[in-house]
Amino acid sequence: MPIVPAWLLIPAQAAPSGGGLFGGDITSMLLLFGAMGAIMYFLIWRPQQREKKERESLLSSLARGDRVVTRGGMHGKIVSVDDQQIKVEIASKTTVVMDKEAIASRVSEPSGDSDTDGKKG
Repeated sequence: MPIVPAWLLIPAQAAPSGGGLFGGDITSMLLLFGAMGAIMYFLIWRPQQREKKERESLLSSLARGDRVVTRGGMHGKIVSVDDQQIKVEIASKTTVVMDKEAIASRVSEPSGDSDTDGKKG
């Protein structure tokens, strides 16, 4: 009589016999995957698309005179706007040409004189 190791018998005994939550029923498995897909849609994909639209509207609405902050943290005022590039005045008589993608946000209020560096004199 052949001797069967005990570790071969354990998975066969531990397998569900049907009727459990995942007892071999394909519909419960499909419902689980559908629920996971819905969670991924509402928690990840949809908010990401909303942020993308907001970013595109920000970049398309940039105009001369807007105060902006770049991704590098520089504050300045837009001097001119082209299709892909903008000129930003970061200090008196100092302009920088950069891509529109470098703009992080628009500042609603002026943050003070950009050429005083916070010093009063």
